[in-house]
Amino acid sequence: MLNLGSDSMETYEKSYKGLVIFLVIYLAAMFLPIFLPIDDYRLITRIVLNICSGGIVVLCWMMYRNERIYWINGISFEQAKRAASDQRKEYALWYLRHFGNAALIFLIFSVAAQNLHLSIVLDTLVLTALLIIVAIKSIKVKLENFD
Repeated sequence: MLNLGSDSMETYEKSYKGLVIFLVIYLAAMFLPIFLPIDDYRLITRIVLNICSGGIVVLCWMMYRNERIYWINGISFEQAKRAASDQRKEYALWYLRHFGNAALIFLIFSVAAQNLHLSIVLDTLVLTALLIIVAIKSIKVKLENFD
């Protein structure tokens, strides 16, 4: 049986099953708004962009919950396996907090933008900027810093 939160290196197993399941659901969710009975293309686009940012948060939560930090680029399974459970959780929590904050900021912005009838181009630029900022900040984040 797979133990998802153990300090024991013998029970920490490599698996991409959760990631694959997430990706299938995520892709399906991205197309779901198209079938909603909404005529406002700006609202549909904002829903899709929020699903996108929310999906990143869900993925970060899955990495935190299951300690699958090797799903993050730059961390090998061997590095993750050598790290203690608390260290893996703290590392994943950094991503969850930062991408979660970006998603929350974007959600608030997109609601305001919808009510103010702003261009969806602005929403796309804001979400892209938020994700780039978090991605750049993550360059300095190293597993060794979470002892």
